[in-house]
Amino acid sequence: GAQDNDALNEMVLISGRSFSVEETERYAGSVADPSRMAVSFAGVQSTNDLDNDIIIRGNSSVGVLWRLEGIDIPNPNHLARRGSSGGAVGIFSVNMLTNSDFIYGAPPAEYGNALSGVFDMRFRKGNKDDHDFALRAGVLGLDLMAEGPIEKGKSSFLANVRYSTLGLLNAAGFHFINERTDNTFSDLAFHLYFPSADNSTIFQVWGIGGLSSEVHYPVENTAEWYEFDHQIYTDFNTRMAASGMSFTHLIDEKSYLKLKLAFMSDHITHYKDTVNTVFEADLLLDESYTTNRMISAFEYSRKMQPHIYVKTGMQIQLYGYNLRCREYERSTRTYINYLDHEEVLGGQQLVQMYMEGSIKPLPRLLVNGGLHLLYLSLSETLSAEPRLSLKYAVSDRSDITVAAGLTSQMVPIGTYFTQENNDKLGLMRSDQMVLGYTVRPGSLYKITVEGYIQRLRHIPVARNTGVQYWMLNDLVGYSKYALVNTGRGRNYGVDLTAERYFENGLFFIVAGSLFRSEYAIGDGPFYSSSYDTRYNTSVMMGKELTLRKSNSLQLGFRNLIFGGQRYKPPDNESTIRLKEYSADEASSLTRKNKDYFRTDVRLAYRKNFLDRTWTLSLDVQNILNIKNTRGEIWNYHDAVFEDKFQAGIIPVLTFQLNY
Repeated sequence: GAQDNDALNEMVLISGRSFSVEETERYAGSVADPSRMAVSFAGVQSTNDLDNDIIIRGNSSVGVLWRLEGIDIPNPNHLARRGSSGGAVGIFSVNMLTNSDFIYGAPPAEYGNALSGVFDMRFRKGNKDDHDFALRAGVLGLDLMAEGPIEKGKSSFLANVRYSTLGLLNAAGFHFINERTDNTFSDLAFHLYFPSADNSTIFQVWGIGGLSSEVHYPVENTAEWYEFDHQIYTDFNTRMAASGMSFTHLIDEKSYLKLKLAFMSDHITHYKDTVNTVFEADLLLDESYTTNRMISAFEYSRKMQPHIYVKTGMQIQLYGYNLRCREYERSTRTYINYLDHEEVLGGQQLVQMYMEGSIKPLPRLLVNGGLHLLYLSLSETLSAEPRLSLKYAVSDRSDITVAAGLTSQMVPIGTYFTQENNDKLGLMRSDQMVLGYTVRPGSLYKITVEGYIQRLRHIPVARNTGVQYWMLNDLVGYSKYALVNTGRGRNYGVDLTAERYFENGLFFIVAGSLFRSEYAIGDGPFYSSSYDTRYNTSVMMGKELTLRKSNSLQLGFRNLIFGGQRYKPPDNESTIRLKEYSADEASSLTRKNKDYFRTDVRLAYRKNFLDRTWTLSLDVQNILNIKNTRGEIWNYHDAVFEDKFQAGIIPVLTFQLNY
């Protein structure tokens, strides 16, 4: 039968949806990566074809929170960009996941430390009766999954390991990103599930980890050099691991208590050299960031009457870190230590508490509300954040929903220590209100329109008023400026989605948004932010044809169109002197990329046997090979500015065997 895709978390009444593994795999061009899949939804767009950072309703990707098994986790992406929530490709293998939630506005009270959206990921339980295996081999890598009983009929394990074949392809001369870039990654994940005989207590242990590296080489023939990047060597490595356990006790039929403990660590090194014509290297940048966390959490939930439900919880994060960044300032020809800060685990704490409840005062009216408290020891800042949402059933087929709430988020950790007094920055804040109307013309169809307005406050800006710097326009890294938190921002717009759930081999989603995203420095005027692309649209559909002997053919299509992102104009004098595009720091973002257009297709054939199935699929991103722009480069050979282009056509071939 048709499944609706309302969020699994009952507290999410608006701006949220669940997604299944089958769905993630059906979406053309998403390569089974949740972030790349989310680009198909209204109000969501990507920053760049080669990265999976996402912009939600005009908000920086810095504002996305990742959760796994109810615990906040570090950026779960290979080649994770420092100070951001994205990277090259997700660490999550679809073999591990069960239905998960994606929330893209006004979240309920249990979520904190996020300004834009939440990925609330969950691992599935392994098969407690039989052993199952899956092998997946494709352009991106080799994926092996095993699951089965630990004690037959009672407990289970699920494990997955993935090794990227990109390294092997690089060695064979095939490069995925560009011909001067080698990259490779590997990851593993596991989930152990131990219920008691009567299922009243459940003990779980889970873990996830990934390693990745990327090396970018200079152009070998110096006669071909015409932009600064041609003489750059970079070595970029990331490691991330998180492991936790949880103990759930069902107190009675109506209430449960859950205790959780987790340890996690992420490590990023980024090293950049410039070479001269005889290939002698000079250090440009040397970064090394390690962050360790220990998190303990509990949650308690109780259903009191059919229509009253309460939930409360607390999460304490202990931080420790070792952050270093040394950069060669080419304009002044000096080395600057921007960051050199170390703290033992527990040296800083982030404490979050929440209480929320749900009540049905009238048969057609549902009211969810709560309070989230967030305390950051580093800046001694406490934020009290009320959240409220109401849903009124106009008829059996239509609802009006309204949600409002305050959320806050800590500034990316390294930014607190790059300059004196940056540790006084505290928390960035957002107030958001969303009004939505949903109508279901039939059991398979759903049309939703949502209008939203969001106000951002306490956003770090440069203390030097001659520099127009608003931290959330930055996509990567820690800010090197001395900052004050007097920046403001506002995002407002309307999202429209029409969809058909997957049934009888067909589904589609048609989505569009019109919006503005603006920022202001202090009390100054509002300017377009980096993400003020004004509109985005996405059309996606899939058709599954059943052939004889229950084999099937899958066809998928996705078309994305959005306005171009914005950037600063060049400072001509610096650009010529440094031989690379140097932005005019005193200017707002007056340049705009061309409007973005991309078509992805998917073709998959699945063959079923009694005890095994195999699938061969081809996903092609940007099949028309459109040259989308992202900023400009300075061609010093011809002394002209030229467009910098995004990825062209990217084909991903995958073979999967389940037995």
